Amino acid sequence: MNATDIIRELLAVRELEREYLRHKQRRIVMFPQKNDESRAAWAKVQAMKAELDQRKPAAWAVAEMHVRAIDAWLRVKRSPSDAVMVAYLGHKRETEVPVQPLDLGAGAGKIMCLECEGTGDWTRFHPEPDTGPHACVACKGTGHVLVSI
Repeated sequence: MNATDIIRELLAVRELEREYLRHKQRRIVMFPQKNDESRAAWAKVQAMKAELDQRKPAAWAVAEMHVRAIDAWLRVKRSPSDAVMVAYLGHKRETEVPVQPLDLGAGAGKIMCLECEGTGDWTRFHPEPDTGPHACVACKGTGHVLVSI
């Protein structure tokens, strides 16, 4: 199953859900015991609901699995091994730290945040750590920083 098939399935599930809600909101469906037409409409709505309950979790599970695979691939994809950068840290930029950026293409790279060590949490470095969780100021809590490579 490729990305196009996954998107088509998610769109089909969304359209089925909309159609189910449209039929459910009809006045004729609200009275299932009234007449044969109402009972037939109610049966159609129940069949749609059963199909939706079966297809929706499966479609989202497949989509989530593929998104995780792409995310893992992006994390593994690195620039060539000889492309190690040097980051200069400290107040006077006297400390050299070698970093290997993740190549994002178009001259952009992503490195682990050097302030919070990639966690995104700056609480342990905060002057008053007991005031609550504090997001890292440098990476805004993401754990990575974009750089030019």
